[in-house]
Amino acid sequence: MTKPTAYSSIVAIVFFSVASWLAFHDVGSPIDAGDLIPRQLRTLENLYSDPKSMTYKKDLKSDELVNLMVKSFHRNTVMINLSLGEAASNSNLIERCYRSARYTGNFEGYYAVLTDAPLERFADLMANDDKFVVLQVKDEDRRDDISEIMAMKFFKTLMPKYVYSHPMLQNVENINYLDFDIVVGRDMNTFFKKLLERKLQDREQLPPGVSSVYFFQEHHDDGRNGGEVLHGGVSFLDRTSERCMELWGEEIVAASHDGIERDQKALTKTYHKSRSGEYSDCVLFGLGRSRDLLFPDESDLKNHKDYTFVHVSNNRAHTIPVEIQEEFFAYVVGMSEEEMNSGLTFTAKDVQLHHSKRN
Repeated sequence: MTKPTAYSSIVAIVFFSVASWLAFHDVGSPIDAGDLIPRQLRTLENLYSDPKSMTYKKDLKSDELVNLMVKSFHRNTVMINLSLGEAASNSNLIERCYRSARYTGNFEGYYAVLTDAPLERFADLMANDDKFVVLQVKDEDRRDDISEIMAMKFFKTLMPKYVYSHPMLQNVENINYLDFDIVVGRDMNTFFKKLLERKLQDREQLPPGVSSVYFFQEHHDDGRNGGEVLHGGVSFLDRTSERCMELWGEEIVAASHDGIERDQKALTKTYHKSRSGEYSDCVLFGLGRSRDLLFPDESDLKNHKDYTFVHVSNNRAHTIPVEIQEEFFAYVVGMSEEEMNSGLTFTAKDVQLHHSKRN
């Protein structure tokens, strides 16, 4: 069977995403099956397996297609954080990441947090945003056979399980996971466009049914990891991704048993196994950081360096003056003058979060 061309594939993804969104939202009129991809086509594999079923308006220009594609991607994506433990619950870093995504990132999709905190912890966010969803961890998924820090990080690998089983998120196709000490530093449209183009190119090369996940390449490499290290703080998943996440979870457990307390080590091992062909059902992809992932220093925050994702980890935050952090975070979350005058701050100076030692 001949695979569709890049242009027809983009068109298919655009109208498939639009159809999925319209099917999920009450727009007051029926979907015209002659103009849109059939509703039952839910994955890229479906789109590629039956190209004859794809119908679309032939007079759309390419820039219109791109705009539709990005807009529909927003609405078919959930951005999600993991917040476990008392220190995380008592901080306002979830609010910081959430507000930066909505205000600076112009993110329109669902926003979720996977947490062990009670629902009332996020009552204000749920009350003010009907697309904010709280997912609560289940006791059956807790690991007592590995270290506490790795048991917490293990929950990263369960994102597909929690997201796709939640009633509000069953029609969501894409998951954008972010560590909660990350903020969105610019409009996400440009990045989403690049990600979609990359996924389209890669999916055309993969057999149907192969699992895939996208991570950024890490900011450092000491040469001991084959020259490529993935950053586990940001990931991009879809409905194919569960198997890859299971494999990463297995490596986290194995690493913890060996006394290693860095989920990133386990991720890098999973990555190299996937690239070497050891896995027949999973491929992990590394994204170049370009202007999309920044590990900032004092100058970067002071000058509001223009990156999609800005990762201000706790150990990095302690090297940057608090007043510079406060000004930067106020900027990306869109703090009002009233909030500033109230003394509200979004720095992590008082938050002592778990950090694993480097093995």
